[in-house]
Amino acid sequence: MAVAPPDQAIASAPRSGPQYQLYRHFRRLLLDCDQYRDAEEMAVRIIETLLKSTSEQPLLEGGRVYRRVADGLELVAKFGAAGDTPIGALVPVDSEAVQRILGRGYFALDELDLVDQQGIPIGHPPFAALAIGQDKSVVVGLALPGHFKAADVEPAVATLHSISEACWQRQTLSDVLEQAAQVQTSLLANAVTEIPGFELASRLRPADIVGGDLLDITPLAAGTHAIAIGDATGHGLSAALLARDAVTGLRMGLQQQLKATSTLERLDRVLARSGPSSRFVSLAYLELDPRGNLISVNAGHPAPLVISPSGRTTRELASTGPVLGLPFSSSPSFHREFDRLGADEILMALTDGIFEATNPSGDELGLEPVLRTVFDNASEPLEVIIEQVFSTVDEHSDGMRQIDDQTLVTLRRA
Repeated sequence: MAVAPPDQAIASAPRSGPQYQLYRHFRRLLLDCDQYRDAEEMAVRIIETLLKSTSEQPLLEGGRVYRRVADGLELVAKFGAAGDTPIGALVPVDSEAVQRILGRGYFALDELDLVDQQGIPIGHPPFAALAIGQDKSVVVGLALPGHFKAADVEPAVATLHSISEACWQRQTLSDVLEQAAQVQTSLLANAVTEIPGFELASRLRPADIVGGDLLDITPLAAGTHAIAIGDATGHGLSAALLARDAVTGLRMGLQQQLKATSTLERLDRVLARSGPSSRFVSLAYLELDPRGNLISVNAGHPAPLVISPSGRTTRELASTGPVLGLPFSSSPSFHREFDRLGADEILMALTDGIFEATNPSGDELGLEPVLRTVFDNASEPLEVIIEQVFSTVDEHSDGMRQIDDQTLVTLRRA
């Protein structure tokens, strides 16, 4: 979340003046809120930084950190000329100071008539206070030098309060996305890491914290394994939720021992009813038995490829139906294709985020450089091949941020 504070709110303060210097230091620390463990650590850092400032005029004489508790604000730390109030002192919840800070989130005063529970002033004028953190959980109290005036300081403190709220909202959103990524990882990262008689390697790299690519490997009866790779339209959280729905529906069909074609037809109907018409999923589904026999059903996904041990020839497992989730008057039908993975042949399936990776000029990588990388490394372990493919992608991208997720899975029959 980009935060653009209204600098014009303090336009009346010369940028060389002390109030702007106060604002500038404070702003920089607030915008780095994600580097702190919590709001208390940030509050301490703010006060320490201002006390150590090398500005021509001092920016701070002392500071206090209050923690919000049920009964009001509890003093938990103080620095510099912060007065005689002892640590642990409470400013009662019904006091004017607490009501001001919880109401507006900030204040600045030239005349101080705010006291703690013992009647001791909470600071000396001029004085400013700013609430930070979730639900105004921490209050920073600033004992300002005499050259500050509340009328000059308050616009800057008000702006800083807005930055603080945006900063913590950004962190909350980041936390939510991180949790979503963990949920997605737990869903998509199947326990299967090896298939007897086969070498297996894969990598899923989302463009955002969460992504719309899916990769699922599920054991079936008699040593057979189901392998699914897919791509939900878009990226980010909405695409991740669509990918989650696709994986869940696919697994339910497998648990009911439905044929692959029946499972995809049912999944198509579910996705078509559950989302907007602009949302769909491409999916390549493969069943591999211990002898290398392959059954493939492809719903509009880039065709998986079988590559010879020499790295000179390939064959496609072609598309056998449309993408999943489009609104049709009647459900589309899918059919199966059959193939066999020979000794040392490599099965490779990928999403289009790999060969559509762009460079700063907007040029796409294309499939040919990907295949050439695989061909050149065909005798190497699959982990090496995947590493080399992603190196090819990154070299072409040249630091350009990609908007699509990138997923690759490889299998080789021993």
